[in-house]
Amino acid sequence: LRGNTALEWLDLRQNKIADEGARLLAAALRGNTALKVLDLSQNKITDEGAGLLAAALRGNTALKVLDLSQNKITDEGAGLLAVALRGNTALKVLHLSYNSITNEGVAHLVEGLRGNTTLSRLFLGHNNTTNEGPLFVARLVDRLRGNMTLEQLTLGESMNTHQLEGILERNRRFNKAAAIERRKLVFLWCAQIGAGLPLEIIEVIIRQGVWDQLSGGAGGRTQGDENQATLDPPPRVYRSMK
Repeated sequence: LRGNTALEWLDLRQNKIADEGARLLAAALRGNTALKVLDLSQNKITDEGAGLLAAALRGNTALKVLDLSQNKITDEGAGLLAVALRGNTALKVLHLSYNSITNEGVAHLVEGLRGNTTLSRLFLGHNNTTNEGPLFVARLVDRLRGNMTLEQLTLGESMNTHQLEGILERNRRFNKAAAIERRKLVFLWCAQIGAGLPLEIIEVIIRQGVWDQLSGGAGGRTQGDENQATLDPPPRVYRSMK
């Protein structure tokens, strides 16, 4: 994987790779610039393996979907992943459902999103969360106020997340408007230079973020196909990615 420039999707679920396998994959991820989807669900990965993968995420600029559901990750591993999220600029979807994360781990992860500008889907259902009342959810809302990226957050069924929905809906509307404006800018750019590019080529420009390079990053963010695919319920929300 270190020198790979072609493989974009790696499905290793139910292989019992445990922490040793996570260590080897983490080392490969540090130098990888192609892999976009990595499924490590049901692999008996503990906090040690989660920490190794978290360290690899800090320097990785390619991976967009990471599935660590149905492993043995606790609040410690969630905290390490939260630190990685602060500096990661690529990951869009993170699955941590069916682990052993409590409210403390949820708080760590939400705190990590304060400095994150890419993650749009975070799945934390079926963990060890409990309903601590509206004050706990209010603290989560307060930590998310400065985040304009997260659009979907699933927590345990026992937790009332009605307060969070307002923040998430705000982000969904903001990102939808940004995507529309970005398409307008791309079409305007094509018209101004008289490129006469086919519509399908323009769509590729929009999806892959080429406009950011052309405009120096002033064009805003675009929802790619991988984001649209993650509107389905977890845990296999990325199966329809193209």
